[in-house]
Amino acid sequence: TEGHRATALWPGACKPGLWVSHVSRLARAAASCPPEEAGGAPLPPVFEHCTGVLEPADELAARDLYMDVVNAATANDSEAMRAGAVEALREAARRNPFVAEPHTVLAQCHIAAGRFDEAEAEAAEALRLLVSWGTSWDKRMRWGGWMAWTRVLLGRARDREAWPVNAWEAVNLGLVR
Repeated sequence: TEGHRATALWPGACKPGLWVSHVSRLARAAASCPPEEAGGAPLPPVFEHCTGVLEPADELAARDLYMDVVNAATANDSEAMRAGAVEALREAARRNPFVAEPHTVLAQCHIAAGRFDEAEAEAAEALRLLVSWGTSWDKRMRWGGWMAWTRVLLGRARDREAWPVNAWEAVNLGLVR
């Protein structure tokens, strides 16, 4: 945890780039090509198998909501902040349903609040999206790091384990049993 703050959201500050909207349009264009022209290659699972398009305004809003939560969490630990964080992350995921990281952070928020079913659903969706992409949207951490962190959260949610409240418990977050 950050400075022994149990609610600090990992991995901290820095904004993801605004590239998903553009790539969604490229994927849609690829889907419009006849399969024989693509050499019979299957479409990737991203953007609902290349059928979804992300509008630039939604991408920007989702990214800024996501970052507002992560940045605010490092400065404020109130109940109102946590409730606002959940709503902002839900809206970020609604506006950009094609990236995993808002779901991962939302899973962490749900675990911290003891909402394990919600945490499990968010972590599972994050893992589905991470596997679909094979790369991270939030480049502050490598894809493998996001995968590992999301799996830890999924495990905690399934095991109904409370969020750590001190440094000793935080050290054991990824403990293999």
